[in-house]
Order: sequence, then C-alpha cells, then structure tokens
Amino acid sequence: MAFPHASSTASQAMPSQSPPAACRTWIERLQQEASKNPSRCAFTFLAQGEDESGHLSYGELDERARAIAVALGDRIRPGSRVLLLHRSGLEFIAALFGCLYAGLIAVPALAPRARRRSTDRLQSIVADACPALVLTESATLARLRHDFEASPLAHLDIEATDTIDPRVPDRWREPPIDGDTVAILQYTSGSTARPRGVVLTHRAILHNAEATRQAFESAGDYIHVGWLPLHHDMGLIGNVLGSLYVGGRTVLMPPEAFLMKPDRWLRAMSRYRARSSGAPNFAYELCLERVSAAQRATLDLRHWQVAFCGAEPVRARTLQRFAEAFAPCGFRREAFYPCYGLAEATLLVTGGRAGEPPVIRPFSARALQEGRALPVTNLDADARELVGCGKTWNDQTLAIVDPATRKVCAAGAVGEICVRGGSVASGYWQKADATKETFGLMLADTGEGPFLRTGDLGFVHDGALYVSGRIKDLMIVAGRNHFAEDVEATVEQAHDAICPHGVAAFTVDADTGERPVVVVEIDRRYLLAMCGDTEAATTARDAITRAIRAVAAERHDLALPFICYVRPAALPRTSSGKLQRHAARAAYLASALPAIDEALPPPPDRTLADVER
Repeated sequence: MAFPHASSTASQAMPSQSPPAACRTWIERLQQEASKNPSRCAFTFLAQGEDESGHLSYGELDERARAIAVALGDRIRPGSRVLLLHRSGLEFIAALFGCLYAGLIAVPALAPRARRRSTDRLQSIVADACPALVLTESATLARLRHDFEASPLAHLDIEATDTIDPRVPDRWREPPIDGDTVAILQYTSGSTARPRGVVLTHRAILHNAEATRQAFESAGDYIHVGWLPLHHDMGLIGNVLGSLYVGGRTVLMPPEAFLMKPDRWLRAMSRYRARSSGAPNFAYELCLERVSAAQRATLDLRHWQVAFCGAEPVRARTLQRFAEAFAPCGFRREAFYPCYGLAEATLLVTGGRAGEPPVIRPFSARALQEGRALPVTNLDADARELVGCGKTWNDQTLAIVDPATRKVCAAGAVGEICVRGGSVASGYWQKADATKETFGLMLADTGEGPFLRTGDLGFVHDGALYVSGRIKDLMIVAGRNHFAEDVEATVEQAHDAICPHGVAAFTVDADTGERPVVVVEIDRRYLLAMCGDTEAATTARDAITRAIRAVAAERHDLALPFICYVRPAALPRTSSGKLQRHAARAAYLASALPAIDEALPPPPDRTLADVER
C-alpha cells in the first residue's frame, strides 16, 4: 500500500480559519466582500488556459450583478426561472449573480455546441423549468437564435448580458428574499430523457459552502484553480461559489483547454501558486497519460495543499501513481483529498481533514458483494482496495441504511448512503413523487428523518465513509451521469438489426475508471450476415457499430468503446420479460454470454462531453 494510514502519520496541522460573517443570502455575502475588499480580484479567466483574458474584482462583480438585475427586473417577475447558456467564463458568473440580485432562479445549462448536436436534453430542461428568459453572451447569441429557430426552442427569448449598460446599478433595490428562497435549479442527469432540477436555496448553498470551508480549511488569502464546466455542480458550487464564500481568488479556464492540453491545469497551479484545485478521478489519469516528463520538469506544485477528488469513484491506483509521478514537482501525497458528494446534497457530503494523507484499505471483494465490509490484507487474493472519503462536516448526518427494511445497518454492513442536514436540497423541481421517494426517507427503526437517499452503497469503517457501489442503474463515466435505460433506448433505435428491447447498458470497473458497455441482441434476419470471418460479415458488423456509436455520441455525448453482440433472447430477463441488467453485467464479466462478436477498439481520448452533465 503506497499510502500510510492517517492514524499512523503525523501531518502538519493547518491554521484554523474564521468563518465569514453571518449572512442569509448570496446577495449579502457578495456585498460583504465587495464592501470590505472592493478591489480584490475574485476571478481571473484564462481564455485558452494560458494567457489572462479577463478579471473580476469583488466590487466589479457586485456592480455588474446590480446592472443585470435592474435589466432583468424591468422584464420579468421575481421567482421566474432564467436559463443560463453561457460558455464557461466571467460573463456566466456575472449573469448568475444578476439573477440572484433580481430574486430570480438561475438555471445553468450546457448550450449545444453545434447545430448537429441534439437539443433533446435542453428541450427537457426548458419543458421542466419553463424559463421566462434565456441569457448568454453576445458572441454566442446569434448562433443560438439561428440554431433554435427551426426547433421546439424557437419560442425562447434570448438576450446577451455583456451588452447591458453597467451605469444603472443605482436603480437596483434588493429583492424581498431570504435563506429559503430558491437560488438555483441544478439539473443533474447526463441523460437526455429525464433531467431533474435539484432545488437549491440560498441557505442550502451557504451551508454547503461553510462545510467546504471547514473541510478544506479555506480562507480569503488562498488561490484556487478550476477548469470544470460552470454549469456542472462541482464547477459551479465548488469552483465559483465556494471560493467566493471565503473571499478568495479563483483562476478559471475553459474545460476544453484542459482536455486538449492537460498540462495547462498543472501549469496554472504552478504559476499562481494555488492552494486548492480538484476534479473527478479521470482528470488525474489524463495528466498521467498526457503530461510528459519534460512538461513535469517545469512545474512547481509545492503550494498545492488540497487536491480534491470526487464526482466518480476515487481510485487508489490513480492517487498512488499521480503522487509518485509528480513528487519531483513538489506534489505531496498528503495533498490528495478524496471526498464524496452529489448535487442533491448541494455538493460536498464527506471528506477528510486537509493535510492528512488519503486512507486506503483493502477489503474482501466477495464479502462486499455479500453486503459485508471485511478488512483483509493486500496479500489476500480477494483484496479490493477502497479509498476512504472522510466524515461529514457542518452538522450533517450520515446513515447507512438497509434499502429494503429502511433500518440502520449494523456495524460493518454495506447499505445505502443516506444524508440529512442543511446542505440537502429541497427536492426536485415540479416532481413531487420523485422528491418524496428520494428526499423523504424516514428510518423504520428510530423514526428519524427525513433523509436523502443517495442511491449509492457504502459503509463506515474507523469513522470514514467508503463507497462500494450503486443501487440505482446509473452509469458514471468520467464524472458524468447516464441513466442506463436511456442509453439502451437510444442504442435500440440505432439500426434495424437490433432486437426490440434487446440492449443492456452498464459500466465495468477498470484501473483508470469506469468504462461503458452495451450488449446488443441481433435480430435473426441479420445473424447470418454478421457471423463468420468473411469480409461481408466484417462490413455488416462495422456498419452496426458505427451506427450505435454515432447515435450515442449524438444524443448522450457518450463514447462506447465496448459493444458486445449476442443472439436473440440471450440477455437475462425475469419471468415477465423485464431485463435483468445486473445479471447481464455479471454474465458479461464471466464471459457467459453467447457473443457473436465484440467491438473493442482502444478507448478514445477524453472529450469535452466526458465532463459535462
């Protein structure tokens, strides 16, 4: 095991930091900082991930927010939803606070990057949130209007925020809002068919920002670097609002700048001597794959004290390899900060203590499958290393619950991770039944609640949370969520050769992250054409493979490197004909499916879609 246990290592304690002054809303929090430090730089933007292209001080952000709020208040009523379709950048941040200053509900979303991209997901968000207005920047305005004119989005009123006259902030009047006012609808699903808007109030976001401050031991003199999409919960709550909450400075770059050249992230950390930054597990893997020895030789990462890792399973091997590869640059393994969170809890749920090394422990894989957490040694052939994700912060409560009985699990048992506390969202927008099911768990044995049901499986060992799997059929690929049934429905329509209801989608575990797999039943009419080693059979299989990959990329921004073709009725089903997805995954891993062929090219490079929800 490359990392020592936290309990056996003396770590250098970081100084305790005082929390910001009490506030009820994000208007109050920004005004506190703008009044105290108006000229302090809040955000710096690196347009290409390298050269500085813009800055926003706290005073300037307050002024821009007032001007945008006045313009919005002249057109729409408080409480209305406003769709934000900006590129990642400073104008998005100004628009977000303009909405908050006007008492409006901000709805961050990803704008289609080209007309050929499907707008199904955006249409679902629009149908759910019913925005009164769409905001973007002038550089994107004409393209959006053109792209939407022949679609169901043609009715949307789209305006650019960077053309609003900044000389009218004196007309601004603070709206009648409080901590319980809805601030943001955070749409979480990476699938196109059923996005859900998580209702985040001012109070919940402030509560989570304070939890993050406590966990990271953050303060206003720290610099943070971020590249995650700003409509993404980790990018928005973590990189923007979390830094602003403590009065810090954040250096941002577009996600595509990192994905094209991962060393840009690390060079920004080195250049600005940033204390904190983080990303899903795959980003650290990408740095290992794409940052050369010559590039590493130019980096100084001694100041990086909190390298958080979350949004997808945290992998021990990734942490070990990254720490070893970048140790010559001054990176310390104690900087790694594994954490667990989800949008339904605003963001952060659990994390360790900043400055202490990650805790990595081996458990019996067989016991975990049976619902037990059994510690073993690394010499055990059955060992599966799991990374501890720390404890809850800011008075949050964690419960490991048997999903069938809704009773608290005994010590050492694996159950559903359930959360209660001030950071938990108010529910899903306009979805009462789903809200009750996900946010309304009352414990059967103690009567405590309500708890948020995360759908994730885990256990607590020596005071730390370990995430071991998922209940829900959610595919998490590079930090992005895809509902399995939505992917299956898409693939089923890709080609006539695919049997109706004959697709199973899931992920398989790999050292570098979870890889998506689809198993496809081929209609009998096409079996003979696909079987064999002839050129014609190869051509037939390639045509179906191309069709599947094209539609998955188009509708879900999902790359499918693993496609397994099987005979009709080969997928396991219940007596009523319902697909047994978990049984299909187990059969695939055991090579027990009657495969016709399997398309297994080398996994493609990451794309921007891999980090966007």
